[in-house]
This record gives sequence, structure tokens and C-alpha cells, in this order.
Amino acid sequence: MNNKTIFEELLKAGKINVRNSALFNAPAKSKDNIDFDKIEGMILGVAVGDALGNTTESMQPADRRLKHGEITDYLANRYGDKKGVPSDDTQFTVWTLEQILKDKSYIPENVAAAFNGKKIFGLGKTVKEFLINSKKGKKWHEAGPDSAGNGSLMRISPIILPHLKNDEGNLCIDTALCSMTTHNDSAAIASCLALVNLIWEVVDMKTAPEPIYWLDKFIEILKEFEIREDYNPRCIPNVGYRGTLWGYLDKAVRNAYNENMSVLDACNRWYSGEYLFETVPCVIYILMKHGDNFEDAIIRAVNDTKDNDTIAAIVGNVLGALYGKSKIPERWLNNLSGRTTDSDDGKIFEILKSTEEFLKK
Repeated sequence: MNNKTIFEELLKAGKINVRNSALFNAPAKSKDNIDFDKIEGMILGVAVGDALGNTTESMQPADRRLKHGEITDYLANRYGDKKGVPSDDTQFTVWTLEQILKDKSYIPENVAAAFNGKKIFGLGKTVKEFLINSKKGKKWHEAGPDSAGNGSLMRISPIILPHLKNDEGNLCIDTALCSMTTHNDSAAIASCLALVNLIWEVVDMKTAPEPIYWLDKFIEILKEFEIREDYNPRCIPNVGYRGTLWGYLDKAVRNAYNENMSVLDACNRWYSGEYLFETVPCVIYILMKHGDNFEDAIIRAVNDTKDNDTIAAIVGNVLGALYGKSKIPERWLNNLSGRTTDSDDGKIFEILKSTEEFLKK
């Protein structure tokens, strides 16, 4: 059974939390000339952002600054291991990529299986529940909780690879299926669709778009796919809000930008945890304020947010696709371990070589 049929059956049965938009049947425009530097940048942006942030993940920005000052390079992890090491953000992204390369397409049950039985660093509660459900025998499309966490957003970008040369209208379908595997939630699936759409567009760009583009484009795609309208943000300034993620972004992020708030002040306003109503505003706002400079954007994500490894990974994902590997600071690339486990140094770079060969065929 192909993914389009699987998707249509899940949708008809009400088992996938997404609106049936016309975009599910609209082929993405093929890429005639694929700049592999940008594909490398897309994946390495995740790894770099993750490695810069995960050693101080979950610290409040003020506490982090007191202890470490302004972080601009990798810190040794808590176990005294080498620097530039991954957490689950990098692991799930690269495992998704690796399985897609093996299958030469996105096969949902195979990617889901690739997440099981491995040592995971910094495992989130939603993915942990998915793994428990899988071990209990639930199928890939039944195991993912209805959670608005950021765990599917952080790993979604490799889904574009099989579609770069010939989409046939399945990019959005594959994206939705890939997200719902671990996060079968309206905001989670819609956010993945919006992020993939952004990446698909920026790989064709030569320069950064206008700041407001990031917000408007993300909202445009969210509107197409969100179905749940009763989310509540956790932050006190917006405690009265009840609605969609797109509506929240339109209010909170647009207001902060119009007030010319710093990244730190804005992210403190709406908090910056793993909840999508915190992660997504942070990512979009950092892109709006610092999307013209890869290094500046990552440094702000690492220093000015709480869930800093995931936020920096997603920012790195987008800007890596925009600017390419060649624009990532050499010190960050040279000191990146390239691990996907605790001992396979250089594995990411090997997989990227295979990715280049895959795209040449």
C-alpha cells in the first residue's frame, strides 16, 4: 500500500489529526539543480545547533549566562566526554535520513522501526511513550501520542530528499505521516508541514527573505492544516488566549516584532520550552531578527532560550538550507563529533556522502 492510500485511509477514519487541504494533492515544484551544499547545511545545521545547546539544555537563560557567560562554542557534556556531541535532535534527524537512503523513499513503518532499540540521549516524554507503545505491539500509525511537543518538528527535514527531483504530490503526505508517527497532534503535524514548506522554498533562495516572510509563510501553511482550536499557552502574559497555533503566532510574535523586542525578552515573554506554543514562536522570532546571519541566529538560540538545543537545531536546519554548509562557521564544523551514538565519530559525514550519491542518481 502506498503512502497516499495509507494517508487517505487514516484521514477517512479520523486517525490522523490534520485538515484535508488541497495541498496534499499539489506536487511541489521539482528542483532542477540541487545545490548539495544546502542539503549538507540543512542536516549539519541541526547537528551544530543541537551540539551547541544540549550541554546547557533546560537552564533558564539568566542562570546559563551566570554560569557560562555568552556561549559561542561547544562545551564538554555532563559526562566529561568530548565536545560537539549529539542529543536526540541530531539522532532522530540522522536516523530518519539514513532509513530514507536505505529505502530510497519514505516508508513509515521502517523509519518508525529505526527509532527503536537504540541508545537515545535526552529522550523526550512523548517519544518515550511512542517507543513504549511500539514495544507493546502497536503499529507505527497507532503508537504516537496526541502531543504538541517539538519532537517531530526537530527531525522532519530529511523527508524532502525523495521529492527533490520528482514530488508527484506526496511531499505533504509523507510529512504528515512522518510527524504523526510520534506526535499525532494538529499543531505538531501542521508545524512540520510549515517547516518543510519553508525549507523547500529557502533552498532556492540566494539571500535571506524579508523578516516578516518567516512569520507570514509559517502562518499561511498552518492555516491550511490545523484543526484544533482550543490550545492554551502556558505563559502568563498570554494566559487568556485560547485557539490555534497560527492565531497565537499572529498575535504574540507579530506584537513582539512590532515592539522591536530582543530575542531574549521576547522568548522570556512566551517561554521557550518544548511545547510548540513556545518552541515555534522562538524559532520564527530568531529567524525574523537574525535570519540574515547563521552564526548570530544560532548564538541567540543557544543563549536566549530554555530548550536551546532543539530551538537552535531547528533554526540551524532552516538557515543551513538557506546558506549551505559553506556558511556554517568552520570552528563548529571542525569540532563537531559527527556522532549518532556514543562512539561512532564521523558517522554523520559518512551518511552525508551517501546522501550526495543518492541525489546524483
